[in-house]
Amino acid sequence: MIVNILRSLAITLSVSGTCALVGWSLDYDFWRVFALVTAIQFVSFWLFNSVLQHIKQVKMTQLENERIAEYTKQSITAECAYCKTANLIPLRVDSDNDFECTNCSKPNAVYIGITVTQKTNPMNVDSLAINTLNPDERSAIEYFDRDGV
Repeated sequence: MIVNILRSLAITLSVSGTCALVGWSLDYDFWRVFALVTAIQFVSFWLFNSVLQHIKQVKMTQLENERIAEYTKQSITAECAYCKTANLIPLRVDSDNDFECTNCSKPNAVYIGITVTQKTNPMNVDSLAINTLNPDERSAIEYFDRDGV
C-alpha cells in the first residue's frame, strides 16, 4: 500500500514538474506553476474519488436490496442453537443450509423436513361447534337451563 501511495505521489509531482518547466519556459514562476498544478491535481483526484465512492455506495445499496429481495423469496428466520438470537437464513435445496450466528459467531445448521399431504377443498356448510364438555358437565348445564335455576 505504501508503494502505491509513493508511486501516485511520484506521478503527481512529475506531472507538476513537467507543467512547471513548460510554464518556466514561457516566463512564468516555476514554483507558482508547480504549486498550482499540484493543488489542481489533488483537488481533481479528491473529486474523482468522491464521485467513485458515491457510485460504489449506490451500487452496493442496490445489490444489498436485491439480495434482501432474494432472501425474502427463499429464507427463514431461525434462532441460533447456542444463544437463541434470530438470524435470517437463505434456504437452498441443493446444498447444506449451514450458517454462522450473527451474535455469537458459532456454526449452526438448518435441516428441512418435507411432508406431502392431499389437498382438500372446504365444503360449503356452516361450521360445526365442537362441544368439549364431559357428559356430567353437559347434563348439569342442561338441567340448570331447563329448570331456570
